[in-house]
Amino acid sequence: MLCRVLFRTPVSVHPIPTHRHHLRPLSSTAYRLFRTTMAIDARPVPPMRVVLTPQEETLVDLLHQVAKYEQTASPDQPPMTLRIAGGWVRDKLLGLDSNDIDVAVDTMTGYELANKVNAYLDTHGERTRQVAKIGSNPDRSKHLETATMMVLDQPIDFVNLRSESYDDQSSRIPTNVQFGTPTEDAYRRDTTINALFYNIQTRQVEDFTERGLEDLRAGRICTPLEPHATFKDDPLRVLRCVRFAARFGFQLDPTIDTAVQEEDIRQGLREKISRERIGTEIDKMLKHPTGALLAIRHLIQLQLFPVVFSLPVGAEVNENGPTAVVPKPDTVLAHSEVLDYFLCHSPASPEDPDPLLDFLTRRHKARYIEIATRRRLLFLTACLFPYRNIIVPDAKRPLTGPQYLIRNCLKLPNQDMDQCHKILTTYHDVQDLARAVAAMPTDNAGAAVTDLQVRVGHFIRSTGALWPATVLFALADALSTLPDPAVHIALASHDGSTPTPLEQLPSPAVELVTRHRAFFDFALDRGIANCHAWKPLLDGKKVAKALGVKPGPRMGQILARIMEWQLAHPVGSVDECLHFVKEDPVIADIVQEALQQKVEASKKRKDSP
Repeated sequence: MLCRVLFRTPVSVHPIPTHRHHLRPLSSTAYRLFRTTMAIDARPVPPMRVVLTPQEETLVDLLHQVAKYEQTASPDQPPMTLRIAGGWVRDKLLGLDSNDIDVAVDTMTGYELANKVNAYLDTHGERTRQVAKIGSNPDRSKHLETATMMVLDQPIDFVNLRSESYDDQSSRIPTNVQFGTPTEDAYRRDTTINALFYNIQTRQVEDFTERGLEDLRAGRICTPLEPHATFKDDPLRVLRCVRFAARFGFQLDPTIDTAVQEEDIRQGLREKISRERIGTEIDKMLKHPTGALLAIRHLIQLQLFPVVFSLPVGAEVNENGPTAVVPKPDTVLAHSEVLDYFLCHSPASPEDPDPLLDFLTRRHKARYIEIATRRRLLFLTACLFPYRNIIVPDAKRPLTGPQYLIRNCLKLPNQDMDQCHKILTTYHDVQDLARAVAAMPTDNAGAAVTDLQVRVGHFIRSTGALWPATVLFALADALSTLPDPAVHIALASHDGSTPTPLEQLPSPAVELVTRHRAFFDFALDRGIANCHAWKPLLDGKKVAKALGVKPGPRMGQILARIMEWQLAHPVGSVDECLHFVKEDPVIADIVQEALQQKVEASKKRKDSP
């Protein structure tokens, strides 16, 4: 089959047609999923040419010299053709930078090629690097041996072009993997836009499926083979298709949707693919600056949530929580839409709205940064929100649904598990506290306000640096439950375009935004916004000396009482704190109780035979 070749010179590119979609005032899952079928009209036409950076020019020239050197050294061997494969070619054609370089060779293994590169470097007096060999694992749908090494301070993966044969046509585990042609290799890849090659010798882009360039121009995700065959080969490709569609704002070809509904594909994704690989794909989806919401929509539209977020037999509903075990798309989408509204915009000019900055105002720039850096965590929390009241038995201790899913289904770091759990167990506290702040007396004075200040301080200390993100999630939850469909339309209908300014949202939404902004203002105005980093003004030794007692197990209670005083008196001095310790009746009772227990213990020792 002839391939389509794109030279480095510019080519004629036809603009992508745009469409105006008429939105109906719906808040249903159908409306939200409809958004996944809408092209992102603002997506620029890809430049469709490869322009190398100076470092890439040096690398390509080096690899070309390696091929020429090998041909000279072994003239009786078939000539070596080197190609950069896959994502790097795609990204360069889209005008994006890429460090993901896979070099494919047609006459030897990737490991052998890496050693040839080292040999060339050594011959020419250059520094050689260690080669890491990564073996194949067909049972886990990893059919290709690869090698990795640093070349010119750039990590490079070396692979061989492959073809496969199958003895059992009902199985997609190949019985024979051997060297293949570029065409055979291209058809074994996950998508047509990832099946493009950049020929190092000719400096040309090669499209052996004859569809990759067309799909790239059209903004379409398609598989080189019929989707069922591509997914059967490696079911993880289902998630990769979702990720690329979300990352680039491309359409998923309808045939992909049909294939994903086949039970053998879904079973393969559940049972054949390691949970680490699944977690890696989900992680990449959620950390993308603008694609998290679209990825979540695709996962729901393709009914992949029960496959990816799979609870074990024996999971139980917390008796204090709702009875639903299977997540409702509305719940996941509603939270994600609000988070996307606040977190996934880069204003093109100072005049464009930045919902997160407009929400916090410039007074809270530090909180803005703390929230923005936790975007991925917040979307992960939204995905796991419906499982928050599920209890899963475990050998050591029961786990909540989100804890189990992060640890066992996604294999993500323990920090993700702890932080997600913290948000899901405290966001309700924020909503209660925000209501209390809104109901404060206008003079902001009195014992009730001080008590509220201490309560807010305890929340901030319990959540640590995570507290601003928790407040935003609390706002997202509150907005997502508003019954007014106009709110959801305003929050969800931008899809990468300029978002609706905060002040133009429906009044119920503006009221909630104002309430939660007041929570930030209260924490800052009362001097407790950074109290999670505070240490007690007095340590145990100073307290013991002031009270004339020895340090003991009750000291923790006294230090906790001191921290309450500090929360009520953020600018209090050490001397003022010492005075409080000596005069506080609660501390006096703690000391007296400790002394009484000591006397009783001494009496028991004397009375014992």
